[in-house]
Amino acid sequence: MAYVNYGAYEVVYDTVQHQFDVFYQKKPILQAVRLNGLSLNGERTADITEFATCEVDYDLTSQENGFAMKLQFKRKIDDESASFGFLFLVKPNGVYLQAQRYDVEMIGTVCNGAAGTSDVFPVCLTRAATDIRAGLGEASTNVDHALYNKKTDTAVIVGQSRRTTLAYDGQNSRYAFSMPVYAAESFDEAGISVQTGVLAERYHIPFSPYNRKSTFPTPPVGWMTWYAVKFGANEETVLKNARWQAQHLKDYGANTVWVDWEWYHEAFPGNRTDGVNSLKPDPKKYPNGLQYLADQIRAMGLIPSLWIGFTNEPAKNEFIEKYPDIVLVDNVHWCGRYFYDFTNPHYLNEYLPTAVANVHKWGYDAVKFDTIPSSIGMHNRYRKNMYDQTVTVQEAYRNMVKKTRQLLGENVYMLSCSGANNASVLWGADIFDAARVGDDIFTWQEHLKNIRRIQEFYPLHTIQMHVDADNVVLRSEFNTFEQAKSRATIISLLGLAMTFGDEFEVLSEDRVDLLKRTLPILDIHPMDLCVGDFDREHLLISLCIAKPFENYQVTGVYNLTETDAVRTLSLCDDLHLSNEAYLVYDYFRNQYLGMVTDTLTLDLKACEGRILSFRPYCGVPQIISTSRHITQGAAELTSLCFENNTLSFTAELVQHDPYTVTVYVPDCYQLVEQSGFETYTEQENLVRLTILPRQTKSYFFTLYFVHDDSHLQ
Repeated sequence: MAYVNYGAYEVVYDTVQHQFDVFYQKKPILQAVRLNGLSLNGERTADITEFATCEVDYDLTSQENGFAMKLQFKRKIDDESASFGFLFLVKPNGVYLQAQRYDVEMIGTVCNGAAGTSDVFPVCLTRAATDIRAGLGEASTNVDHALYNKKTDTAVIVGQSRRTTLAYDGQNSRYAFSMPVYAAESFDEAGISVQTGVLAERYHIPFSPYNRKSTFPTPPVGWMTWYAVKFGANEETVLKNARWQAQHLKDYGANTVWVDWEWYHEAFPGNRTDGVNSLKPDPKKYPNGLQYLADQIRAMGLIPSLWIGFTNEPAKNEFIEKYPDIVLVDNVHWCGRYFYDFTNPHYLNEYLPTAVANVHKWGYDAVKFDTIPSSIGMHNRYRKNMYDQTVTVQEAYRNMVKKTRQLLGENVYMLSCSGANNASVLWGADIFDAARVGDDIFTWQEHLKNIRRIQEFYPLHTIQMHVDADNVVLRSEFNTFEQAKSRATIISLLGLAMTFGDEFEVLSEDRVDLLKRTLPILDIHPMDLCVGDFDREHLLISLCIAKPFENYQVTGVYNLTETDAVRTLSLCDDLHLSNEAYLVYDYFRNQYLGMVTDTLTLDLKACEGRILSFRPYCGVPQIISTSRHITQGAAELTSLCFENNTLSFTAELVQHDPYTVTVYVPDCYQLVEQSGFETYTEQENLVRLTILPRQTKSYFFTLYFVHDDSHLQ
């Protein structure tokens, strides 16, 4: 055994088995790493097993900030002419590698927690791009060079992006890697290191992993009053839309109804004179009270969620009357006029407990906490009025949010309605479960501004918190159909919270269908833990999907302009796909685009988003698209197998929702029988099979083929 250590890093090389391990803080980060092949000028010329001896030498003095260990491999004893050297330089910030004479490929296992769980996945830490990459499952692409653990906010970095290859080995429940070390390069080109506090340092926040025990383990989906009906919200309107959602969208994944701020606000600005306030809901709009409303929503199988603005009042209440100094400032604003002092003990210990107790009493399991940016601004402006001026505004705010969390309970979903102000997004990111990251969005131009905000905060999504991009507004008042399609699919491909911002009865059938095709919201995570640049004309979203039975990619190609466009994409450089042939299918155009190996040219209508699946060509009959969801299989397929000329699969389907599967059949195969589907058609190399499910349940399908190579002779 050969060993070298500096600081937290250790390398242990087995000179008999010719493999090594790397440790950080005594925990393995690389295991069973082998020097897989030796190359000269790009051609493999030798193998490590061909070298008879391995001599170990150390340089413990010439390096100012590290120790070096050199392995000298010789084909024959004392034969320097046929030798190969490999060096480890261990420094406080990592382990660096150098090859001498031959280029080397290293292969082994990367460790950073329990592989095969949603807590650990490959990422890139260094890209500055305009596209957004997302992952489902143990997904990886050709740019990933680090294994991230979202419980600890640490990344094990292996080499460089586009040189290192990371892939999940399901059979052995590990992440395997390969990485070249070139003889002509310096130590700095090839290294292994651990980066702690990846997101904490990037966003300057206290890190806290997302609480999977909250009301919504995955991002919530449901109707909200404000964007749909604004101040016209009332008990009748809420229940009408809740019933429609329960009947038509619950089986697709809709699970909540949000009662927004109209329960104690009636107009802009937010002051009132009729006694309605945060402790007394509007009796005209909600004659049976908010508890009755929550009970009715819950009886439909949906989760009742409530807007709160407990930092501001539209009218005086009993606490303001009793304790005038509880008010920081009386300043008429959009949300009200009486801004509470975060630091006042009567606010923290009397008003806030009473207001939050009502949320529990009324039966709401999630809250949207609004008025935060305005209240932070008022505390900065009127700090001289604060009861406790020994704390900063940020400290006062965090103390207030912590108190609210304590009163609500650890697992009640807390959404921060933060808007375009980064302070209100980030100052409580370790306390809230989610943050709305942009302003109100109704129009297409407002939506474009929000895309930039999504890019800025997407690295936090499902890791630290849910990123909420605000409501999905689809009605024709604000969108063409292509704009509506783009808005819904962007949210779905990124796995963001989806809040419906339309009265359902005003939506045309094709726009309702957009909701069905983008639900459920899947458990998707970011794959770039770095912030890219926003391109106002084009957007690419690539969702890399890893299921136990197949790996493939779905990419949204968006034209953000209001004129037609043409775009040519490189599968390797733009879509980060490996060098192989892909079967490409356009979901909304219902069109097979062929087998693609290099580039793909697409025409795009104004504001159009084309949703394409890229499945590696397997040489056997394979599914290339399904109609249930824009991910074309990821949402509903639970098993898939091709064996003995038989393609079988299981799908979770929705009652009365027509389901079509498109199968690519190579020339050497022919479909002879199928079970489970009601009808099918054949056209060239495609078979399309359809069923109308009679129930919402799991369905099993089988397709039988014969194999015939005679056409190749």
